[in-house]
Amino acid sequence: MKTLTCLRTSAAAWIAPVCIAVVTFYFFKAIRDDPAYSEMRDGLEWAPTIVDAAVAPFYMFAYPIAAALGSWEAGRLKQGGVWALAPARSRFRVAAHALLPVLATGWLTLTLPVVMGLIDIGVWPSIASLNPLLMAMAVVVAYIVIGFAIGSRFNRVISAPLLLVCVFYLVGWSATNNPAWQRHLSGKMSGGVMIGEEIPWSTLAPHILFTGAIAAALAIAWIPTRLAWQRIVLRTAAVLAAAVTMVSCLRTVQGWDPYFAPRVAGHVPTRCAGETPRVCIPDGTGASPAAAAKEIRDSFQRLDKAGVTVHVPESIEDTLGTGRVAARSTDRHWHMPVSKQWHNGGGELLRLSVVLHEVRFACRFTDVVNSRSAKLWAATVAGADKPYIAWQKQELQQYANPDEVMQVMNRRVAEARALSPEQQKVWYEKELARACKDAGKDTRS
Repeated sequence: MKTLTCLRTSAAAWIAPVCIAVVTFYFFKAIRDDPAYSEMRDGLEWAPTIVDAAVAPFYMFAYPIAAALGSWEAGRLKQGGVWALAPARSRFRVAAHALLPVLATGWLTLTLPVVMGLIDIGVWPSIASLNPLLMAMAVVVAYIVIGFAIGSRFNRVISAPLLLVCVFYLVGWSATNNPAWQRHLSGKMSGGVMIGEEIPWSTLAPHILFTGAIAAALAIAWIPTRLAWQRIVLRTAAVLAAAVTMVSCLRTVQGWDPYFAPRVAGHVPTRCAGETPRVCIPDGTGASPAAAAKEIRDSFQRLDKAGVTVHVPESIEDTLGTGRVAARSTDRHWHMPVSKQWHNGGGELLRLSVVLHEVRFACRFTDVVNSRSAKLWAATVAGADKPYIAWQKQELQQYANPDEVMQVMNRRVAEARALSPEQQKVWYEKELARACKDAGKDTRS
């Protein structure tokens, strides 16, 4: 059969426009409104996150279609009596030729949203960012083979819709139900990809090998043999190899987190600016490391001038590049969400982070009013009083008298700011001491 004739008569040619319509509609109506994807549109660009967010909804769409169409095409060939004809070409070549439109439809369902997402954000993908897409494309091949094998044995009118429903349910169900190991073998990545993270092949391989082992065993069993003992040996070997592979995959993923398969982080390129501290921000965030360094350095200078004991670090790394497991800060090296704070509140939020880090108490537990008064004074000195007050209006809602506490805080700080610089320094030190001494007491006076 000619290629054009194959494309015209294949069921995949009729399903492909429907897939394109569904992908396009869902992309603009759902994916672009996803919070993780919205961050990308706001300037926090990271190709692995875009690829994952774009392809994630279509795992459970592409796999069932691939299996069902594979089964349907197998039934069509059987019904047409192709296997009874003289073998001018190998069985595998005939099958591959018939399944080529199915493969194109399955891959189109996965690649189209990824291409749309990358164009929408304006990011060029790295090789590692495409790993989830390539994994899904390999799993599509496996499901096509599985569907074709089943369709070769059973009536396509029954097998195709049954495969469609069963694969859809199995892939979707694996993400929500126990046992947890299914989530790492179903071909459906869950948990998302944060900025700074990538999904390595060591995490994706079990998805491919588990489903691929079943497909490979069915493909080997389909090899024609002349003698019965050859057929028995071949199929037994295929089943044993598939079983060993599937058990190995299962043992590999059993110790993984139920919701987040292993990821790697720290590969995002960064730009740095400033000295003491040197501020480093991932590329593509839209935040300027030079501007952020200026705000942070100015905060330290203001606090130091006002008499606050400061501990200026050598460097400040943006936590955005470390993924979901943030590194611990030390006195010499800090880790802060610099770019997110810059986007959400500009320099004021950066200044507030410095204040909260530098206002230190000699005790673990502090009182409600004095501790907040000391922090509000330091925030006012550093030029970060507005975000601190906004934050405290929400934070104090856990108490019975939030408005009264806010009034006392504002009054104390206003009275302190009217003092001389030396007197303010003394007031601040007393406030730190009172915050520890009066912990657990009513200090609204």
